[in-house]
Amino acid sequence: MMKAMTLAAVLTITATPALASLNVDVTPAQQGAWVEVEYNGEPVSGAAVKSSSLNESLLTSESGRVFIPTANNASSSITYTVNAKNTQVEATRFIAINRD
Repeated sequence: MMKAMTLAAVLTITATPALASLNVDVTPAQQGAWVEVEYNGEPVSGAAVKSSSLNESLLTSESGRVFIPTANNASSSITYTVNAKNTQVEATRFIAINRD
């Protein structure tokens, strides 16, 4: 019985890192979007974020956020690719371009 309890405790401890997750929140804004990256609820500083409309990666700030401008002249769906913590996550959002 004691071996079973010890084994269960060891499995729980070693499985915990696998439950960690990288969360990406994309908030469309005028001419681009704010991308926020969190790992286990904490902001990720220095996460590389690239969009399908921009040819360069930008890094998140200490707050885990970065503004990614769009290079498109028309409203469109844009895919944001985030690389952080040995994980890659993609999120697609519709970005509206307002014309005056």
